[in-house]
Amino acid sequence: MGNDLNSFEKLIKESLENHEVPYDASHWDEMNQSLDSLAKPSTFSTSTLYAALIAAGIIVSGVFIYQSIDSESTLTANELVYHEDTTDQPFNVKPSNANETAPAVVQHDGNNEANNAEEAAEEGANDNAEIIVDNVNDNNKTNNTEAEEPVHNNTPQVTNNEEPNHQPQQTPHAVNAVKPTLVFNSDVMEGCGGVKVRFFANSNEIKGNYLWNFGDGTYSKEVSPVHTYTEADNGYDVSLTVQGNDGEVYTRTIEDMITVYERPEADFDWEFSENNIIPMVEFQNKANAIEWKWNFNDGHKSFSKAPTHLFRKKGIYNVELIVSNIYNCYDTIVKPVRINNDLNLLAATGFTPNGDGLNDDFLPEALKVMDVNFQMNIYNKDGQLIYDTNEKSRPWDGRVLGTGNMAVPGTYVWVVVIKDNFGFQDTHKGTITLLE
Repeated sequence: MGNDLNSFEKLIKESLENHEVPYDASHWDEMNQSLDSLAKPSTFSTSTLYAALIAAGIIVSGVFIYQSIDSESTLTANELVYHEDTTDQPFNVKPSNANETAPAVVQHDGNNEANNAEEAAEEGANDNAEIIVDNVNDNNKTNNTEAEEPVHNNTPQVTNNEEPNHQPQQTPHAVNAVKPTLVFNSDVMEGCGGVKVRFFANSNEIKGNYLWNFGDGTYSKEVSPVHTYTEADNGYDVSLTVQGNDGEVYTRTIEDMITVYERPEADFDWEFSENNIIPMVEFQNKANAIEWKWNFNDGHKSFSKAPTHLFRKKGIYNVELIVSNIYNCYDTIVKPVRINNDLNLLAATGFTPNGDGLNDDFLPEALKVMDVNFQMNIYNKDGQLIYDTNEKSRPWDGRVLGTGNMAVPGTYVWVVVIKDNFGFQDTHKGTITLLE
């Protein structure tokens, strides 16, 4: 046996070192009586007597040791070799069954101890100690494992040969594949007649053959088509059907997806005013609209529904009309207008302010019929202002402005400036002779 002691042997050692045999004088008296009855002078020697005394002491010590172990230490030894737990046992030791027969323990009394003193002396004290040890260690020999001090801590016992803190691998549950959703959209949702709409599908995961139904009787097989709606409608239903590469057919319809508003139709007519000599043109609007914009292509514009315009120079003018309705839908039309003569104010060369009713005042004839703003000034030969007017009803009657006196007969210079509503103006000059 080596120098290392197991847990049980350590327990025996500590019990022997700390144990004191209680003294009882009656025990010694009994032992002396037994020795006296057995003692024979002719057969026992001094050495035999010493051996008997030693044996008796060993037996008594063994009895007390055994009783101490049986009453106090047996449970401790069993605890060392067996721990009942719901988890795996820290030691491979089978627990004792309550129905199993406990190991037999040899009972000793005073007479037997005296009768067997010689036998005990011959067998030696170690035999008795080995009997006790063997009885306790029988449980430890089940799996040839020596009992050790258990370590009590908070580390959980792990079963099924798994490492601590190891999560058992879970078997993934079968999940049914979710069918992709067909999604599509457009860059615009409403517009006027002739609007171009681009459609595109957002379901990139669906690959296959596409078929678009634009709701106006037309179709497309493109993935992202552009379609033009020409007719007004409160809402076109648009459908998309995709035959996927997986064999599945996906269909979706969006009701009233595209709203198309009616456009106004721009159109106009034109004619010259009553005096064909004056290049004054009257325009008649034929569009059902709420706003109009005219461009006469001579630098002048108008926002009137039916304007009248004076062209100053002869030529061909492409007149443009843009109209719009309540939906802010618009239409445009352009028509040519031919002007044959430059603007001539048709001013007379002389007048006779004598009150006879014939040529009594001066105002260019064109200003009398034109619907324009004007300013007419009359100057003498020295450049002095003699008369001015901006009203058709106030032509020059031959009098000097502010005095009421008749002007001296002679030649005078007239200057007419015509202005429109946009700030454009034309200047016309000539001479007039005042006659007596």
